[in-house]
Amino acid sequence: MQDMETFVRALGALSLVFWLTTLAFRMDTTARRGIQAAAFLVFGFAMLIALFQTAVYFWR
Repeated sequence: MQDMETFVRALGALSLVFWLTTLAFRMDTTARRGIQAAAFLVFGFAMLIALFQTAVYFWR
């Protein structure tokens, strides 16, 4: 369980960093929007899992 939590946090952090770097660098706008959308979706999914894990932790 701890390994999964660490993996989810790392995935969320990496996707957020990747999304922010696409904001920082000038790229082709369509490619940049696609990359940003994908990275932000992964980040959002990771945050949902982290919130769910926190709720389960406090439920016990």
